[in-house]
Amino acid sequence: MVTEIQPNGIGLGKVQLSDLGTEVDFASMLPYVKGREDFEVLLRYPRVLRKGQPIEANGFKTHSMMSRSLALQEELQDDIFYKGVSNLYTALFSDHPLLISYPPDLIWLGRENGLEAWESSLRRVLPNTDLGLDDSATNETIDLVRSLVINFARNYGFWRSVVKTLVPQSEAGERGNRQRELLSRIVLDWSIQNAVDSKARWMAGLTPIIDGYNPGSTMLSHRFNIAYGSLVSARIDQGLTTPAYLYTMNLNSTMFPDKWTSLLSNVVNNAKLALNDAMYDGMHVSVRHLDLISLSTGRVDTLMMLMKELKKVANYFNVPVWWSRLGPPGFAALDEGASFASFPMNNNTGDVYAEGGSGNKVDQYGKIFNPVNRTRWTVTRVIASIHGPEGGMPPLSAYWDRPRPSEEELASPWNYRVNFSKPYTVAAINGLFDQWLENVRAGETSPGRSYLEYAEPTYTSWGPR
Repeated sequence: MVTEIQPNGIGLGKVQLSDLGTEVDFASMLPYVKGREDFEVLLRYPRVLRKGQPIEANGFKTHSMMSRSLALQEELQDDIFYKGVSNLYTALFSDHPLLISYPPDLIWLGRENGLEAWESSLRRVLPNTDLGLDDSATNETIDLVRSLVINFARNYGFWRSVVKTLVPQSEAGERGNRQRELLSRIVLDWSIQNAVDSKARWMAGLTPIIDGYNPGSTMLSHRFNIAYGSLVSARIDQGLTTPAYLYTMNLNSTMFPDKWTSLLSNVVNNAKLALNDAMYDGMHVSVRHLDLISLSTGRVDTLMMLMKELKKVANYFNVPVWWSRLGPPGFAALDEGASFASFPMNNNTGDVYAEGGSGNKVDQYGKIFNPVNRTRWTVTRVIASIHGPEGGMPPLSAYWDRPRPSEEELASPWNYRVNFSKPYTVAAINGLFDQWLENVRAGETSPGRSYLEYAEPTYTSWGPR
């Protein structure tokens, strides 16, 4: 990291990965791509992104993102952004470096939509690893993963089982017997190879969620991070192109009562120990049920204290801290020295693999972020604004030029989300970030928290004290 300290003490600068030919600006807000639909939004409307802005994506869905880019190749090839480009996926992530992360709620909750995504990815990626898995071993791996996730939802049985479960490989040993590989090694190798196939520049690990009611989960997560560090370092020693690995902390909301705890101290100390081995290029942090935490100023204060503590660690080792799926509270994280903070394009910071929707058609349209009222609006509110004095959503000075959806977009939830609400949200938050950057350079001490002071109730607890 090359840092320029601003008058208010907030650091801006560049993160450089010379081996991967990558240099990006920090601090930065960046979009989180949940799956194929979010990816299509960015393919169709790349101008909503800032120049060189990184993107964080759900690693379980990158295979479907690649497939979607191929399907859209002919339709979008005349766009000036893609002139002369033979691969839309490669074009987008050449300009916008990719971070792959794996939402921990898939294993924690064991929901069917998440398992289907993981199975599809395993079937596609495992043949690309050097583990020697034939179709039979791949099918056995998938069956084992599905069974363990379902049988051990909301506990740590999956993680304790994968380090003891062996899967036969296709290649026979010296005595003609099929060699066997630990399921944990297969899962980790899959996640690394998936990040390589996805052309990611950074990756966070698929690691256990850290839960406040399970003190041993801090060490369990740490051990899987150490395993990742060793595997990634071995690949680099072999001269294999490998994304930079970020020490990963997936934190459940139970980790954040209204005061600091010894478990949080353990999380910080484990990160210090890991980064001291120089196998990691930064830290990646996700927080489950952020909206629930945001209802309490005490819990928000605890989370912000963790942000400060991890920033101290990052400063000491000169590495970035990435905060995943924070949404607008990411601006407060930037105030506290976070290098990067991502925001969901659908404005939902709940579980990535949540239960099905309510069936209410209004809910199918999702929510759009209003940067002036600092609230998430339903389609009903947007329609009311079109017929009111506002004339639609607030006009944006950059990145997006339409303040209201078309009649065709209002007629279809999918059309509305892809062609209006999600690109507008990305553009709105990028416009706010430009304002944050300007305020920081002018010497303001906490422009992000000031912005959230008069926001919707979910966000006000992130405002100044």
